[in-house]
Amino acid sequence: MGFGFRKSFKVAPGVRLNVSHRSVGASVGVKGLRHSVNSRGQSRTTASIPGTGLSFTSTNSGRSYKSAAHNQRQQLLRQQKEIMKQEELQRSKYEVDLFNNQIELIKSIHKECDENIDWQQISISKHPYHSGEKGKHELEAINNLNNFKPSFTQKIFKSAEKEKQKLNENITLAIEQDKQEFEELNRTIKIAHKVMQQDADTYFQVIEEMSPLDDLLDYGSGFEFFIEDPNILEVDFMVNSKDAIPKKQKV
Repeated sequence: MGFGFRKSFKVAPGVRLNVSHRSVGASVGVKGLRHSVNSRGQSRTTASIPGTGLSFTSTNSGRSYKSAAHNQRQQLLRQQKEIMKQEELQRSKYEVDLFNNQIELIKSIHKECDENIDWQQISISKHPYHSGEKGKHELEAINNLNNFKPSFTQKIFKSAEKEKQKLNENITLAIEQDKQEFEELNRTIKIAHKVMQQDADTYFQVIEEMSPLDDLLDYGSGFEFFIEDPNILEVDFMVNSKDAIPKKQKV
């Protein structure tokens, strides 16, 4: 257990000199408010309400470092705080810009659309099968067979016949491919005629199959389509469960 030493002297009204084995200091003030400093650079301010026992004390250690490394450390810490502050400001600015951009995207969403579809041109489209001719895939497969010439290696290993058989099989596959394209074209031509006849059910069928606005779903929760006039397609763009931005577009 160590011994301590402290002595206080009154040097003037409200001013006292304090001496201890560790430092020398002075204090100044009146009853209820006093400020003191010492030779170690420490300071203390005490405020109290006489007779209540309530007081508040603010202390400043005033510690200073002598080495350059410690001083540099304090400077680096201040720089770090400044950098974090600037990064926070940049992030806030980025979030504001992102939000404003999202608003502009929503306001201009009616300008985003796929290429126009020429239903008139589709309605008069023709496939070789309409004229009783061979399809392009079959003609290409036949041409490959007719132009086949065995290579030197195929002649040595007698694999030319296998290659011919494969080319013949390709003709069968090509015919099937032409048939599928013919059936799909006929289906599309029928749809084109119904669109030109302003059939509302066909409008919805085309929208469901082609999904022309799916690439815009990142801006909201979905779309709802309404048709009251065959010449007008009304689209409600759902921003959230409560809000919608209606857009009207001619079909």
